Amino acid sequence: MLAVPTLAPIDDHNGSVTLTVTSRLLTELGLDAAEELARVGVDEPLEELTTLPRAAYCALWQRAMEVAGPDVGVRFAEGLRPGALGFLEWGAITASTLREGFETVAKHGALLHTGGHYELVERHDAATFVYHSGSTVPPRALIDWSLGYLLRCVRRVASRDVEVREVRLQYPAPRDREAVERFFGAPVVFGCSRNEIVLPRAALDVALVSADPQVHASLRAIAEKRAAAVRREPALLTKARAIVLEEISNGQSPTLESVAAVAGVGERTLQRRFRESKTSFRAVLQDARLELAATWLRNPSRSVSEVAFAVGYADTSAFARAFRRRFGCSPGEHRDRAAA
Repeated sequence: MLAVPTLAPIDDHNGSVTLTVTSRLLTELGLDAAEELARVGVDEPLEELTTLPRAAYCALWQRAMEVAGPDVGVRFAEGLRPGALGFLEWGAITASTLREGFETVAKHGALLHTGGHYELVERHDAATFVYHSGSTVPPRALIDWSLGYLLRCVRRVASRDVEVREVRLQYPAPRDREAVERFFGAPVVFGCSRNEIVLPRAALDVALVSADPQVHASLRAIAEKRAAAVRREPALLTKARAIVLEEISNGQSPTLESVAAVAGVGERTLQRRFRESKTSFRAVLQDARLELAATWLRNPSRSVSEVAFAVGYADTSAFARAFRRRFGCSPGEHRDRAAA
C-alpha cells in the first residue's frame, strides 16, 4: 500500500494582507504584476485578488530573488514602513504586552497563510514564536522579510530593549550569513525544520508603548471573524482533493471528468467550486502530485525518476523544477533531509 500524506487544506493560500506586501515588492523591483502572475499560472489582476495559491505566492518571491538577489527579503523588510500588515499588525501592537501581541498573530495567522500555523511556546526560561510553514519550504526572501519585519515591530513597540536569543531559519546557511545575523540582531541557526524566534520568557511581560485595550479588542474581534471565514473549506473540494490523491496513488491519471464522476457532480459544478475558492483543478492536481512525491521520496529504494513517473511526470527535469518551486530544494536534497 502506498503511503498517502495528509495534505494542507485545499485552500492553502496567502491572504490579502500578504498580497498587499507582495504587490509593493513587485512595484519596487519594477516588475509587471500581470506578467509575473501569468508566469505562475494566475490570470486575474493582482488588485482584484483576495487570495493567492501558496505555490504561486512562493514562486513570486523566488522570482524576486532571481531578479534582485538572495538578500532581497532583508532589504525589503528594512524599507517597509509600520502598518504594512494592516489591521492584523495594528491588532498585535495595540496589545498590552509582548505575549498578548504574539498570541494575536498566532491565533489569527490564517489571515496571512491558511496552510501555515503560528504558535507561541513557553518552556522553562525561554519563549519561542514558531512559524510552521507546512510542507512547503518558503524561499529565503520570504522567510527573511516576514520574520525580520516581525522583529522590527517587536523592537519598535516594546517599552524596553528585548533580547533575541536565537533565530532559527529553514533555508541553508548562505554565503552572507554574517549579514543575515546583523539583520536579525541575533545568532542565527540555518537549515532548521521550522522558522523560530527565541526570546527569554520574561520578555513576554514587556509592556508595549502602543497599547490601546479598546482598539485591540475591536481589532481582535474583526480578525477572529475573518480568520474563521478563511478556514472554511467546501466539503465538495475536500472530497475532490481526496479523490485526486487516491487516483494518483493507484497509478491513475486524474482528470476533471473522472474526479467529478466519482464525486457525483457535474464537471461545471466542480469547476465552479474551484473557481470560487480561488484555485483550479490544475493547481490541485499539481499540489497532490508533489505532496505524494515528497512522501514517496522518503523511501530510499525508489529513485527520483521512478517517483517522478509515478506521480505523472514524464520529464524528470520538469519534475525537479516543479519540486524545487514547491519545497525550496531538489528531490535529492529533500530525501537527504528526511533521512537526517
